[in-house]
Amino acid sequence: NLPAHGKKTFQVTLSSEKGTKTYPERVYADMFIADFRKGKHQRVQAITVPGTSNIYSMVRPHGPVLESELVGYRLYFNEKQTPDIYGKFNKGLEIKESQFYPTDAQLAKGFGDDVLRVFDSCGPGALKGWDGQKATHITPVETRTERIISYGPVRAIAEIEVTGWQYQGAEFDMMTRYTLYAGHRDLHIETFFDDPLDKETFCTGVQNIVGASRSFSDHKGLVGSWGTDWPVNDTVKYAKETVGLGTCIPQRYVKSEEKDKANFLYTISAPGNNYFQYHTIFTSMKETFGYKTPEAWFAYLREWKEELAHPVTVKVKDSHTTK
Repeated sequence: NLPAHGKKTFQVTLSSEKGTKTYPERVYADMFIADFRKGKHQRVQAITVPGTSNIYSMVRPHGPVLESELVGYRLYFNEKQTPDIYGKFNKGLEIKESQFYPTDAQLAKGFGDDVLRVFDSCGPGALKGWDGQKATHITPVETRTERIISYGPVRAIAEIEVTGWQYQGAEFDMMTRYTLYAGHRDLHIETFFDDPLDKETFCTGVQNIVGASRSFSDHKGLVGSWGTDWPVNDTVKYAKETVGLGTCIPQRYVKSEEKDKANFLYTISAPGNNYFQYHTIFTSMKETFGYKTPEAWFAYLREWKEELAHPVTVKVKDSHTTK
């Protein structure tokens, strides 16, 4: 914990020796290939497939999963590349046990579960193409790779990489990195391109949740929504869920504010750059530690943007010590 305008100095010692210290696991990350014939699944760290392959149903839970004590996300392994969300009643890590699909016994114990049907939307903060009227998926591509590059203990990181994306008259190799920190509910999303961008336009934002969705925007890169819907197509076993979503984009990338049938959006561009970044976040009504009204959620989004605008600054000084 560092107060505003506070300062702390640390000395970092580098060593080739393997570390022996252990730290509490405060995040979780995983991805599996399923063998439905044998009812088993095998843990994997990275998968690459041709862009025409449909591997979505073979990967459990449909792509990499990232979890902190507050929330869980999974990244769809298909052209949507959408984060889907796992809401909890109580703080703690549980997806290692539930695998995003809690059993009846786990639900009875108070486990959380999937709390949103994302359909073809951007859900919370998925990067999409923009055709001038609506968000579009990341397709066609030559190859699609999804991988986990950090399992913790204080941050989980996954990446989605595509090669040969045919988009707006150009071809891109693009890698999107998702970082979830311990103690956080927000996901940091960074996008890297093989070459500097020209005038290409992308978009992201939040889903317009089916039904009576409420929305909020500061018209400067922050957008939020709040609504209630069934989280899955099974409307008998599962009850409707209420969630709040939010996405915050640095204003320098914002081109225009838009809306399509499924989303509240900003279009974004970064001419001359091969990188841009933003954050997305959510809350679930079931949380004992969360937000219970759209007014409270939208007020928190404004506070969250202020926090993002004032990050801790880290300066590295070489000691130039001699033996």
